[in-house]
This record gives sequence, C-alpha cells and structure tokens, in this order.
Amino acid sequence: MRRRGRRAAVVAVAAGLVAGACSSDGANPAANGTTTAAVTTTTVSGRPSVPTVPTTAIPGAPTPAAPVGGTSAPVPTTTIPLTPPPTGGAPAATAAGATAPAAPDTTAPAPTAAPTSAPSAPAGGDPGAFCRAVDAILPLYLATLLLVDSGDGSDGDTKFEVAVAPALAAPVHAAAANAPAVVAAPFQRWAARADAAIAALEAAGATDTQVGALGTAFTSQVDQAMNAGGNQTPPDPVAAAARAGIDGSRLAAATTTFTAANGDFDTFAGALGQDLNLPPSQVDQLSGQYPCAADLASFSG
Repeated sequence: MRRRGRRAAVVAVAAGLVAGACSSDGANPAANGTTTAAVTTTTVSGRPSVPTVPTTAIPGAPTPAAPVGGTSAPVPTTTIPLTPPPTGGAPAATAAGATAPAAPDTTAPAPTAAPTSAPSAPAGGDPGAFCRAVDAILPLYLATLLLVDSGDGSDGDTKFEVAVAPALAAPVHAAAANAPAVVAAPFQRWAARADAAIAALEAAGATDTQVGALGTAFTSQVDQAMNAGGNQTPPDPVAAAARAGIDGSRLAAATTTFTAANGDFDTFAGALGQDLNLPPSQVDQLSGQYPCAADLASFSG
C-alpha cells in the first residue's frame, strides 16, 4: 500500500455669538461759534428776578435750586440714550449679565459605516488534528477493505473490521471531533461503530489489556507494510488478535453479536464512501482550510 498525496486546493466645533454693548460719550460744547441764549428777566412783585437761561439737563446732575426771593423759568431737558439704536441690521446689544444665544450646530453627522463580514470558513474543529487523524485512519481502513474483499463474501468477513477496531477507534474519534461540518456526521457514526466493535470483543471475554495490545500491534504492522513500499500484503488482524490473547472463538462470537446490532462491513463501507465522496466544488472549498479534503475520496474504496 502507498500513502496517497494531498491536493492543496479586516470634532464638531460649536461657535458662540456674543454681541458687545455700545455706549456714546456726551457732546462737549464747542469752544467757538456758540450762540448764547438771550437773558430774560422776569419781574416778581415789582422787582426784577435773577436772569435765567435755557439749560440742558445732563443725567446724573443735581437739580438747580431756586434763587432766594424769586422763581426761575421752567428748565427744558433732553434725555440722551445710553446706547445708540442698532444700525445696518446688526444684532441688538446684549444686556450686561445676559447670556448670548448659542449658534446652531451645523456639524454634519458622521457617516455610518456599512457592516462588513468576512466570508466564513467551513465550520468544524482543528483542521490540523482532523488531517492527522485522516492520515492515521486511511491505511487501517484500506487494509480492512482489502482483507474483506479477499474473504468469502459472508457476514463472517466483518471479523476483520471487529479485529481492526481497537486500532481505528482513537483516530476515528479524533476525526469526528475535528471534522468540518459537512462530514462530521459520518465520522461520528463511525466512531460509535468502532466503540460497539470493542464492546463486542470485551463481551466475548477480551480484556482491556488484550484489546489495547491488539490495537498497538496491528497499527505497527500496517505502518511497517506501508513504509516498505511497493505492493504489500496487508497484515492479518485476526492473527494479531490471537497473538494478543483473543482467540478465534472469542473473535467469532464478538463478530456475530456486533453484526446483528450494527450490520455487516460491506453495507457500512458503501454508505461511508457515499457520505465522504464530495463534489469537486465542495472539495475545493474545504481545501482552503482542510488540506486533506481531497483524501476523503479515498474512503470510497
């Protein structure tokens, strides 16, 4: 037998507007060219009063007192506003202590990024662990196929599968735990079948030590045959079972019990081959993550 090769197949700034208050100074009288109002005299009780002149009241100045012994004419006043009226459409002054209205926020909202998602890889476990398990399973499985094909075609040929189960159980469980989702179910069923075969051996009287010794011995023999190169005859698991202390009668009893509950090997192998014979497009997709995906076709026999 020869190992099959593999096919390689991610500042909004708000401005405030504050208006300053305005004020004006009072006008000073001109030094030259001023006109003095005429002095007028008012006679009170036959006597002339103190002459008076028109005056302009300055806010904050005291009110003039009337002269002794007479009255004065009414004093006309003019009120000077503290701030000039707004001109040219400018905003009115803000009173002292008041808060100027804030300018409207004209900051454009930040664009929302469109959600992106990377293409998902095929769901499953550890690709490295799965491919290592497939490497360990294939030579053991192909040896079983060759031995069954060389048998007489009866249900008794399932004894080869039962005898190989102690060697196959561990890698098949590893493959089932790490398989991509598309082939996880077939490996899980296979793991349960291998467990059932070991249980049948133990029910027929094989001890845990004998089952462990059989698994180790047969795995070693298959590795030696594979490493020898050329066309090698697969080692005989029935003879390996006898050397481990599981004689023919116990193996035959275990085979009968196992086949009655789980069916013969030919039926199982046919279903397994169909489940693992994926279309090329699916194999190419799996190969990106599972480099041993192309090897799954080898289970078709």
